Amino acid sequence: RLLLKKEVAQKFIIPFLLGGAEAAQTKQGIQVQVRDVDTDTLHSLVFKIWISAKMHTFTKRWAKDFVQRRNLKKGDQIGLRRPI
Repeated sequence: RLLLKKEVAQKFIIPFLLGGAEAAQTKQGIQVQVRDVDTDTLHSLVFKIWISAKMHTFTKRWAKDFVQRRNLKKGDQIGLRRPI
């Protein structure tokens, strides 16, 4: 999973979710489409807010679609941007 700082999620992710934070706080989270702009590929991930652990995460295919495919390592930085 990809952990996001609360401030980042609140500013750049949650305002654009259909159903907002409430939808992301459900057990199943909310499905989002994410484009890898370097490879121009579309990926379906799940965004979840874990209230008890105070975590904001992208889960499901994050490891396979991004970590393994792009050979990401702990400490690597990624960029997030929304469509203009």
